[in-house]
Amino acid sequence: MPAPLWILDRIEDGAIAILLSDDGGERQVPLSYLPSGIREGAALREKPGPSDGVPHHQEGPPDRDGPHHREGPRYILDQEETERLQDEARKLRDSLPRGPSGPLSL
Repeated sequence: MPAPLWILDRIEDGAIAILLSDDGGERQVPLSYLPSGIREGAALREKPGPSDGVPHHQEGPPDRDGPHHREGPRYILDQEETERLQDEARKLRDSLPRGPSGPLSL
């Protein structure tokens, strides 16, 4: 079973990433936990922990002395899911009615 899906909703103050889960949950994590160059709308999966294969989530700054601390990204980009979600959003946007074309008289 794949790791839970998280969507990067937004980045606040250039340092905190707000992630939304596919079941409605929310996490605030340091931007350093995500792959570099990541953008809003990206689909992410949490990496397994270093020794037991179980994801270790910790909100806020990393505990540099804790047993589950590790450097670098703790989430990986799910490119296939990101593309699927972008395609779904594009289809929805294209299905919306368009306003009148040409000059408007108010």
